[in-house]
Amino acid sequence: MKNQDTIDEFSNPSSLFIAVLDSFNHPTWIVDSDGQCILNQPAKDLKKSGFDIDIHSHKIKVNGNCTVFHKGKKYDISKKDINHGTNSCLCTIKIEDEAITKLKASSTKLAKVLSAL
Repeated sequence: MKNQDTIDEFSNPSSLFIAVLDSFNHPTWIVDSDGQCILNQPAKDLKKSGFDIDIHSHKIKVNGNCTVFHKGKKYDISKKDINHGTNSCLCTIKIEDEAITKLKASSTKLAKVLSAL
């Protein structure tokens, strides 16, 4: 059962808290164990584009991450426990640059070849 104080906190977060959340350059949000979310502006924009933040943030285990594809882009979502007493997690999404991914794979292959010499 949801605690009314928790519901109120998520419905009306403080301006200072929102300012801190908005200081992240990438989509970031806080989710509690009841599924309530507080999103920064980039996360709100991503959600408006059709990205289902609610579903993805619940699929990921606490202190875990996963890769998700949305509209042809690859995203890495991370979910970290904030504090054991709050039952809330900080979730972040970063777009995985395809060029960097290919470069990492190429570097790994090169390292294997060089180690074999």
